[in-house]
Amino acid sequence: MLGSRRIMVVIAPTRGCPQGGVLSPLLWNLVVDGLLHRLSNLGIYAQGYADDIVLVVQGRHCNITADIMNVGLRCIHSWCLGEGLNVNPSKTVVVPFTRKKNLEPLSRLTLGTTKLEISKTVKYLGLTLDHKLVWNDHLASVLHKARWSLMTTRRLVGTNWGIKPHIALWLYKAIVRPQITYGSLVWWTKVNQSTVQVKLASLQRLACLLITGAFSSSPTMTLEVMLGLLPLDILIKAEARKAAYRLMTAKHWREGRSGTGHCTISGKVNCGPVLDMTSDVMGKETVHSKPYSTNICSKDACRAEITAHARKGSLMWYTDGSLMDGKSGYGVYSPSPRTNISASLGRYCTIFQAEIQAILTCASIGVANRYFNRHILILSDSQAAIKALDSTEFTSKLVWECYQALCTLAARNNVHLFWVPGHEGIEGNECADTLAKEGACTPFFGPEPVCGISRSTAFHAIDKWSRDQHQQRWQSYPGQALGRRLITDTNTHFTRWLVSLSRGQVKQTTALITGHGHFRKHLHTLGINNESRECRICNQSEETARHIILECDGLGVRRRALFGHVRPGDE
Repeated sequence: MLGSRRIMVVIAPTRGCPQGGVLSPLLWNLVVDGLLHRLSNLGIYAQGYADDIVLVVQGRHCNITADIMNVGLRCIHSWCLGEGLNVNPSKTVVVPFTRKKNLEPLSRLTLGTTKLEISKTVKYLGLTLDHKLVWNDHLASVLHKARWSLMTTRRLVGTNWGIKPHIALWLYKAIVRPQITYGSLVWWTKVNQSTVQVKLASLQRLACLLITGAFSSSPTMTLEVMLGLLPLDILIKAEARKAAYRLMTAKHWREGRSGTGHCTISGKVNCGPVLDMTSDVMGKETVHSKPYSTNICSKDACRAEITAHARKGSLMWYTDGSLMDGKSGYGVYSPSPRTNISASLGRYCTIFQAEIQAILTCASIGVANRYFNRHILILSDSQAAIKALDSTEFTSKLVWECYQALCTLAARNNVHLFWVPGHEGIEGNECADTLAKEGACTPFFGPEPVCGISRSTAFHAIDKWSRDQHQQRWQSYPGQALGRRLITDTNTHFTRWLVSLSRGQVKQTTALITGHGHFRKHLHTLGINNESRECRICNQSEETARHIILECDGLGVRRRALFGHVRPGDE
């Protein structure tokens, strides 16, 4: 029925931008830019995100504040009339962020001929703002949305059937948690309240039970450690600190005047000196052409290119970076002219920065030697470094410096960046790798960081702070002596192994670690089993998880086969 048929839809708009069009946001930005300039010239702070425009007026006196806001509203109304546009007054909200009770002057605010109503809350860009900024409404909305998402996922699993545990864990991390942490920079102070921590723990508990299929009485803290999930209040603070760091590196961060509120996040999340060091992040620089070429080809094609350039007498530089025991270094090798460079970069440089620094060293040597009209081949086994130098956008100071050095060298020479496969027996690459390892092992002398702190290094420091906070909370958690003995801290290897099991196996493992399972002692405590609490295998002691794992003589042969002569938890 559907074969050889054609459906044609003709849309002939007379004005406006099509919904979902590729150019629609750009066209609207070009139009609304004039309005934002008008408001700015009037001294009114205006912020626009697509077609959502916010006016912010601040003042001590309500009358003056209302008059200034009316000036801005009249400006918007006149601009809309001139552009042939309309503003829907029913979607325009006025929210006074104040604790003052006499707000009668604000009742005079009008948009055109429509009187604007005063509201106590407004939702803007996914955040629910209340007039006192206590974030109760936002938190309730976030928890409701996250709980709804969990309940939707709950339909996909049963006791011993459904999606695999690692899929359920991924869904929670990728979908539910981002809903909770969104915009956490402005409302993270709310999680300091104990009642909020209880609500967040209750939500994460549902996720842990869904993933593991554990008993409903299982302790939340133990399940979080097993699954490698940070308590949500710690996670929210960590995400807020990362957002603050991004704003700081972009020069958009402003400290609060009172020293309180969300701007104190840098003091609350103390990650050591790393976040206060010079950053490698810079504002975006865009280029449209490069005087050098890059090539990432197959292994065989790469060997052929190396052979061809060697016959031409090209200058060939092999570069590599290394990271060993938390220290980085780079190496540069060239067979002709004979060059062996090995240098240390200290503790704060990433392996990517080491690769870029090695290429930068080659370009600097070429510029210093004043090479002219030469074929220069720089070979690196880092595809990430070559792709970064081949990009049209630069956000790293080190990569930008390397790009400029390559441009200077390529202005008088033919410069090519080639990818060479690592550890494939290519002599030059092996020599560069050896030099890079020597550089990483060499003590570094001088101020650090050498290349500036990368964003990944800063975020790693924040992640370490969050893991340390989780570890301290786990060690001070009351009860669960067996769980702390078996799992001393969060371990990504254990978590990956656990969620790779079937749902039934994950449930059994969780019961053994938490002690909340089909053990006679636990069932008797819950009032489910009124029979004997003695172990059904040895009939000597109460049947608990600790007894089954550590003490039961009937399971001694299996225990020794699994653990040898070491008691579980001793190592």
